[in-house]
Amino acid sequence: MKPPGGKWFWVLTLLMLIVVALFGRLALWQYHRAQERTALLAALTAARHGPARPLPAAGVEDLPRFARVVAEGRYGRGQQVLMIEMPQPDGDAIGAEVLTPLHIAGGRVLLVNRGWIPAGPDGQTKVRLAPPPGTIRAAGLLDSLPRPGVRLGRGDGSGVGQWPRPLLYPDWAELDKLYGPGLIRRVLLLAPAAQGGYDRAWRLEPAHGPQENYSYMVQWVGLALTVFIVWLALSVRAYRRERKR
Repeated sequence: MKPPGGKWFWVLTLLMLIVVALFGRLALWQYHRAQERTALLAALTAARHGPARPLPAAGVEDLPRFARVVAEGRYGRGQQVLMIEMPQPDGDAIGAEVLTPLHIAGGRVLLVNRGWIPAGPDGQTKVRLAPPPGTIRAAGLLDSLPRPGVRLGRGDGSGVGQWPRPLLYPDWAELDKLYGPGLIRRVLLLAPAAQGGYDRAWRLEPAHGPQENYSYMVQWVGLALTVFIVWLALSVRAYRRERKR
């Protein structure tokens, strides 16, 4: 049977399939984002109500996000990282978050995020960064490194060779070069009540809940169905015209 509309039928069909596939992929992406936010909120709830546990000797990377732990060791005072251009947890100012290596048993290194510090007009920090001396017990929540919404590039390398080292959204490959193979690939968000920290009003909850993602998902599915229905209606109309000729 000859398709209605001739070659234009195949062109419109191809366009319909492309648009429906695009909208379907966007709907699926929103679904996965909703699942991620749901898991994040569940992890936060469990962390707030769960007891703190000692940092295990192995398998730290396998612990759930925001696991509440206590680690004992000594701060490395000379090799700190400043994660620059970070927003203030409870405000709109821009500054840096201080990552301090905590040397623990077995030659391992756990990076402790001791909080946010402001930057001066020249972009440089003006506060004393020395961590508490001696053996300490650092309590807090395990997290991963912050990720930018869009990574446009790495820093300009101006901090190479200096400490504290300013880095823009560092990744684990960069940090492995600084601290060696004993680095644990998790960050400890220092508890607000712990000593030796700065601004720690951590922003842990997502800015928007999973309901927003589900709403967008429904919209994309609706658009996909609308495009398909329009294509189907045009195809039926063209077919009926062909029958009348």
